[in-house]
Order: sequence, then structure tokens, then C-alpha cells
Amino acid sequence: MEKFEFKLKTLSPVRTGDISQNCREIKPQGVRGSLRNQFEDMVKFLGGKICDPHGKRACNLEKLKKVDWLCDVCKLFGCTGYA
Repeated sequence: MEKFEFKLKTLSPVRTGDISQNCREIKPQGVRGSLRNQFEDMVKFLGGKICDPHGKRACNLEKLKKVDWLCDVCKLFGCTGYA
């Protein structure tokens, strides 16, 4: 697998705060979730395949048995059985 690195510059305040909506530090899970959400929107707009990670149509490599059967978003961000 080829690794790559990139730098991001925020154009607006980062909203990855705690339950009180305070942002004392950037939460990696919040950034990853936001990126996944934006990527899902882009893939949907371009007509790509998307699953519902919290519903019945969630990708699960242990059940699907083939990486080719994962949705485009899960191939990049991972899913159950596929980190």
C-alpha cells in the first residue's frame, strides 16, 4: 500500500469540540468523521456507491468476503473487518 501525506489549512473555525460545543483541542475522531461525511456527499453527487454505516446496509468485510463489494467510502475510510 502506498502512503501519502498532505497538509490541510482551515478556512473557518474547526467544530470538533466536546458536548458543550467547546473546542479546546482538535479531536481526531471529529476530523475523520467530518472528512468521511464530506467524501460521502461528493461520492453521492458523482453517482458512486455508498452504504449506511449505522443501518442495515452497512459494509462489513467479514460478511461480504471481498473488498470489491465494499462501497467507495468504506474502501477509503474502512469498515468492520477492513481497517
